[in-house]
Amino acid sequence: MRALLTTAMLVVLVATTWSPTAYAQACCAAAQSSGPTRLSAGQMATAGIGLNLRRNNGVFTGTDHRSMSKADYEIRQTGFAAISIKDSLQVGITAPLVQNRIRVESMSESGGGFGDLALQSRFQLLDYPPRTRRPDLGIFASVTAPTGRSRTESMANSEGTLQADVTGGESWQVDAGLQAEWAWFHWFVSSEASASWRHSYIDATGENVDPGLGMRIRVGIGRILLSSASTDENLVAAAGISHMRQGSDRRAETPVANSDERLTSVDVQLGGHITKNLHAMLSVTTDLRFDQLGKNRYAGTAVGITIRGVLTDY
Repeated sequence: MRALLTTAMLVVLVATTWSPTAYAQACCAAAQSSGPTRLSAGQMATAGIGLNLRRNNGVFTGTDHRSMSKADYEIRQTGFAAISIKDSLQVGITAPLVQNRIRVESMSESGGGFGDLALQSRFQLLDYPPRTRRPDLGIFASVTAPTGRSRTESMANSEGTLQADVTGGESWQVDAGLQAEWAWFHWFVSSEASASWRHSYIDATGENVDPGLGMRIRVGIGRILLSSASTDENLVAAAGISHMRQGSDRRAETPVANSDERLTSVDVQLGGHITKNLHAMLSVTTDLRFDQLGKNRYAGTAVGITIRGVLTDY
């Protein structure tokens, strides 16, 4: 896992020192690091699958990080599709399958199943020509349905004790945010900020829980390494850093002590068009495992690959 992360970082380092002639617009490349259902300019629809392997080998107890004696694993396969309804509006859907492997001392359990189904949308507010100083702006929103198995359902119905069969959240979730992207010659910079709200639910003890509000910010930078004369990038590298926070839960209108969460992660991506209508992307994400940079969360590293077909209007 460490070797994969090192290799990906070297790719980004090469990206910052190599300067070939590129004809494609970096603004189109920026979209490819924003999620599988994001469409670039000129793309009418997309569909594909993503495979992600995550290894958790640390945990933040409060804000103190400690290593785990045995790592946990999650394999997630996500099918997705998106379509451009108008020039400025996109809608998409993601549907994951999740498998878990959890080990604690001499105990181990495996489980999995269908995850949480999500609907996404994005509207382009501002779209400036490339090489301007003004950023493109877009707003996005998503609704996630609790179609997977939650921890509450696992505690009530599972025969296991380690909750390896958990594949989703407790309740409906709504996310909304703003994206800004700058493109200049071969380079692009992207940023996004979003807030999330989760509906209240009844936990395994029969009490009503109101989850706290969440937020996430991410800043990324990328570069076109190789480009063809068309608008399809042949090879693009990007890197970013993100931070998430989750507010404290409330029970009977009273905040639950030490129930808030936070986590800081870095990621690198390398992707490009295999053909005009087929795109692939490799990614590595790792959580920063230093005290105070996380709270009440597992920490680990994930490696992923996404393959998607795209339908263009050219």
